[in-house]
Amino acid sequence: MIRLRVDIDFDINTGETFKALDYTGPYEATLNPGGFGAPNIEYSDVNATRFIWSSYLKETTAGASSTIVNGVEYLVGGTGSFTFDTKTYSAGDTFISMTNGTPTLNDCTLTQTGRYCSVTDFLPADIQSSDFTPSLLGIDSLIFPDSTYSVEYEVYTTVYAAGTLRPAGTYIVTGSVGDTVTVGSATYRIGEVFTQGSTFTTTGAGSIVAYYATTVDDNGEPDYTYFLLGYNAYQAIKNLELSIANSQCPCVSKALPKLQTVNNNWQALQLNFSNDLSLDISGSQILLDEIISITSTPCK
Repeated sequence: MIRLRVDIDFDINTGETFKALDYTGPYEATLNPGGFGAPNIEYSDVNATRFIWSSYLKETTAGASSTIVNGVEYLVGGTGSFTFDTKTYSAGDTFISMTNGTPTLNDCTLTQTGRYCSVTDFLPADIQSSDFTPSLLGIDSLIFPDSTYSVEYEVYTTVYAAGTLRPAGTYIVTGSVGDTVTVGSATYRIGEVFTQGSTFTTTGAGSIVAYYATTVDDNGEPDYTYFLLGYNAYQAIKNLELSIANSQCPCVSKALPKLQTVNNNWQALQLNFSNDLSLDISGSQILLDEIISITSTPCK
């Protein structure tokens, strides 16, 4: 079974964009048994992907909502059920809608989880994705806030057009802008994912693609991949280095230990991210804030 891995190429000069790269790599029996290629699927077998993003900052500020926003993930609480955009949701469900609206919740409640899905045309065979900007991760900012980020990366393989019988499973909708597929009384839009427990057929102009795999932890269980975006922290370190090099600090002898401290903290952050199992997300956020705080404090 494929064991997906994602790499992030962050534009450290502007903090405004990053690209995603599938670095699962080719199959090798000993070194990379979860790679692409026989006996696993080939790169060319993947016909759709999905990214679900989040950050520590988004997760800690997520809360109750009465409206539904395109791309945002919601958790349904309370009791009973409600219908939105032809789909029925019940307490305990999580979902990501591809349209906006204000549903009648009946006895249900809605809570944002802090996770966000953006529709892309990325495939593993691509060198890298198009630019991801803060708005594509549901962030109202021109620059990515310094934080621990996570991504759940999914690949989908077999494509089914409308009108043919399909096996039970999980599918993503693809097609041209405006295309939809209908299953029973529910209509799904481009980028939406749904699960059926028995064989079914669809109608509509869109296609559906069968789910195959998602990112996993070291034990092979579905999990997020974590990465660090620290534009402000990185710039703070570089500004301090430049000030010392140009002797602009009021007291270079005191600035040098400060630089050593922030460099040590930065290296500690990178080390934490070398093993997701030992990653302390809240601690990483504290270290990021600490780096910026130290470099913004006068040397004297």
